[in-house]
Formats: sequence, structure tokens, C-alpha cells
Amino acid sequence: MEYFANRPDGARELAQEIQRERLSAAFADLADSGIIAVERAGLSLSDGWSVVDALKSDAPTAWGAVFYHAQDHDDALAGHGLHLAFGAFDIGPEHEVLSSKVAAVVCQCLRGHGLTCDWTGRVTDRIRVAPFVWGGRHVAAAVKGGV
Repeated sequence: MEYFANRPDGARELAQEIQRERLSAAFADLADSGIIAVERAGLSLSDGWSVVDALKSDAPTAWGAVFYHAQDHDDALAGHGLHLAFGAFDIGPEHEVLSSKVAAVVCQCLRGHGLTCDWTGRVTDRIRVAPFVWGGRHVAAAVKGGV
């Protein structure tokens, strides 16, 4: 059953806008935490990290990043949830610990903006935002992937 199936079309459209606005607001707030957050960062995971790398020079105090790319967006439209890649910029021995902190900050921020998200606690798994209403579809299925 679709999430907003029993609601008027106006409520469905409002829910879509509210979730999109909440996500955008959360991503904007993450910059205050030193996390570069990018919506639709390229076409793929590697594209997304390239976009983040290009933005790092404009954010010298940033210590991590979170993003989704075009394939994630398409997967969300298909009903597979919106998955967020994340990671710390430190490539030394603290990378996993700091990447876990990035994920924790991102999840806290998303929840603070009224979005439901989950994460397994493993840096090799992505953050899942669900349910996520985008393009009139209820998005709730989980997909695991690498950071």
C-alpha cells in the first residue's frame, strides 16, 4: 500500500516537498558540523567522491562528507530508499572511527529534521533514509552498499 494512498493528492505533494525540504535543510546544516553534504553528486559513487574532492578546497575545515548521486535518486524513485554515502577525509588509522562519527552526525541531523534513517554501524554500509516520498512513491526498501 502506498504511504499516502488514502490522502488527497495535495497531501501527497506536500509530503514530497516537506521531505525534500527537510533533506536539503539537513544537508545545509551539516556544513556547520564540518561535513560537506551534496545532493545528486554525479552519476555514481565514484563521481560523488570526485564532486566532494572538488568542493574540499572551498571548505578547509571540513572533516567528512555525505552525498547521494543520480543512481541513488533513481533507486529512490523505484522504491528502494534513498541511500547516502559518507566518510571521513582522514586516510590514516583513524579513518574508520572518524567515518563512524560522520555517519552518527549525519543520522542525528537527519532525525533532527524529522527524517527517518538507519545505519548498521558499519562504515562499509550506507545510511538509508526511509520511508522517503519522492515523485509520489513510497520508498521503504533497504539496499546495502559500500561507502
